[in-house]
Amino acid sequence: MADNEAQYNDDAVVYDPYKHRPKKVYISNFGAFGNLVKSAAGTGLFAMPYAFSNVGLISGILGTILMGFVITTSLQLLMRTHYIMCVRTKQPLLNYDQVVAIAMTSGVMKGRMSFNTITIIVDAVMLICYLGIGAVYVVFVAGVIQECIDREKTIAEAYYALILVPFFLLLNMVKGLNALVPISIVGNLFLSIACIIGIVYAIKYESTNDWVLMASDIKYYPKFIGIVFFALGSPGMIIAIEHSMNKPWDYTKACGVLNWGMGMLIVIHVVVGSIGYYKWGNATMSNFILNHHELDSMTLIALIMQALAIYFTYGLQCYVPITILSEEYANKSIADGYLKGTPYAWEIIARIGVTLFTCISAAAIPKLHLYTNFIGSLCIGTLGFLFPIILYIISNCGNYGNYYWKLFLAFIVFIIGSICIFSATASSIVSIFHYIKT
Repeated sequence: MADNEAQYNDDAVVYDPYKHRPKKVYISNFGAFGNLVKSAAGTGLFAMPYAFSNVGLISGILGTILMGFVITTSLQLLMRTHYIMCVRTKQPLLNYDQVVAIAMTSGVMKGRMSFNTITIIVDAVMLICYLGIGAVYVVFVAGVIQECIDREKTIAEAYYALILVPFFLLLNMVKGLNALVPISIVGNLFLSIACIIGIVYAIKYESTNDWVLMASDIKYYPKFIGIVFFALGSPGMIIAIEHSMNKPWDYTKACGVLNWGMGMLIVIHVVVGSIGYYKWGNATMSNFILNHHELDSMTLIALIMQALAIYFTYGLQCYVPITILSEEYANKSIADGYLKGTPYAWEIIARIGVTLFTCISAAAIPKLHLYTNFIGSLCIGTLGFLFPIILYIISNCGNYGNYYWKLFLAFIVFIIGSICIFSATASSIVSIFHYIKT
């Protein structure tokens, strides 16, 4: 096993993290493949036709493939850094924030930065990311419910987000991933059925002529970048899936689970985006099922399944911020005497606080595409693209190949990615302020 990963670090022959993994029941490669596809196929999938409407059909197809390849490459670099940090610290497993903190405070970076400071920064970005995803899910469910029972929109969508607070709180009170995973599996089954119904409708009926091969207005391209980042990126789950595998050394091979899973995701998103955009053109909405002109029985089924699917997976997205707030900060503050009470009480407060924050945020800005643009470009783009490249450069110092070609290539990709992420983030912030102002 160590031989398969020896190219990551010269010390791999000394310590093999795979041999020291905890003794428990692990999943097969096929199970890991399913979890990988399931972790990224969500609300972003239904927004792909809207993403294509910002750039055109050909630009959308080529752009999704190119961004998918770049995101996959950055995730491969993240897993290589994860392995190197495990070898360096002689630990079998490391979470995302631990990988970042150790890489930034060891090796050539030793003594330059504070471990606690790096951890706080990473935790802050992860909180913004997953709280934003939770708000996206609330907006999505509220919009679908409004479409099903109030197509005339006599009650604003924001009020539906507030009305649903008890239901989302009920799901956030479920403790432990073991209880959440079966619920999420059912939710993804519903999501697949809803997507199939939408594609069948798009193929069945005559398409519009309101579509172009390549959009000429470049100012809309950043929106496309943000949505694709949101749809394809899931950095926190990438490491967690590798931790759950029976044969983790198969994860990052050239024909391994990671490449096959991301390849499948790219194909699915290209198919949904191109078919949906070809059907509805520039009129496509951020949830393309809402483009159905009539609320017939099949459309109603698709919308109900969408609402249930996103609702069931809401708790899985909120698990990360709840864990960070309660275990990483509340429990430590209680032990240090800064907070009074019990860990159980503060965990309940964290669950209630996360639920209220996501629902109130959704009520304040009930526009799905604004959230997907911002969270995708700033948070997921940073966690799933910029951080992995930075960590790879730092952890491989002195091992950049002949003429430093690895460093040069990583630097070029980093610059291009930074420009894309900055432009997409700036565009989303401008759109949010414009919405609030008007």
